[in-house]
Amino acid sequence: MSACKKYYLPKRLQYDQLLFSEQDPENNAKILLDFYNKRLKLLEYNSLNLAGLDNLLLKTAMKHNLEKVLITASVDDWENFLSQGYVLECLNKFYFSGKPGFHMSKFLSASRRQSSNPAEADRILQMVLQKSVTIPHALPEGYTVRPCRDEDIPAMVQLFTRVFSTYPSPVYDPAYLFQTTHTNSYYLLLINDRKQIVSIISAEINKRYSNAEVTDCSTLPEYRGKGFMSALLAALEKEIKKRGITNLYSIARATSPGINTVLRRHDYTYGGRFIKNCNISGGFEDMNLWFKQLNHWQY
Repeated sequence: MSACKKYYLPKRLQYDQLLFSEQDPENNAKILLDFYNKRLKLLEYNSLNLAGLDNLLLKTAMKHNLEKVLITASVDDWENFLSQGYVLECLNKFYFSGKPGFHMSKFLSASRRQSSNPAEADRILQMVLQKSVTIPHALPEGYTVRPCRDEDIPAMVQLFTRVFSTYPSPVYDPAYLFQTTHTNSYYLLLINDRKQIVSIISAEINKRYSNAEVTDCSTLPEYRGKGFMSALLAALEKEIKKRGITNLYSIARATSPGINTVLRRHDYTYGGRFIKNCNISGGFEDMNLWFKQLNHWQY
């Protein structure tokens, strides 16, 4: 790990996330307290009293000085959450095993509600939406794509540290990467002829809802603009489709034309924008949602 010491590692709390379940006769909720990104995420819920659930979420978020509550509501519940004061930020038509997921938020601070750079985000989005769907080019000679191995983790940490000054999840922590690669995440690496990792992509798989989030998309600065991320995404889609996953989606920085263009060219659909969603590349940024149906869900 000594190779990583020449880069600044962002300071993070040792325990910057807390996952817990809340159960009572009316509500069953799985909740993530995300202190680093100052948000509460409702990961799963089964509720007979949505007003009571909302009250629980707000009290918990305010107790921990969090600034945003995020939920993904079903088609049956989203209007009820709307009546509780939530804002519909994004829509993924296939999130819940092929059925729509309504990504809704409640803001607990005025500053968190204000978009980072709306004019620039809108300009980039309009430019990206004009792009046509294309077939990825073949990789140049000397480059290969393969799944990550345990021995790759130090080099992956080094790449993430170079690319991101801050990141929503602790990809700078070897223990975190080891855990995720052995549980719910599938990582692909692009390797050059000197056995150097030059680009990374992953899918965080949710088997319960048959979806996967494309994330951790990163390429060394000197290797950008060569179509490497597009090649990685094509390989990732092929693998995830084989696993029978219904829906792939990704959350991309709204002011980053590169990754938004890659997703558009791979036939992902724009689903909206999360305002100040997470701490990435030095501050809280707006993030675009893109989604795609890989397989049809068998009911």
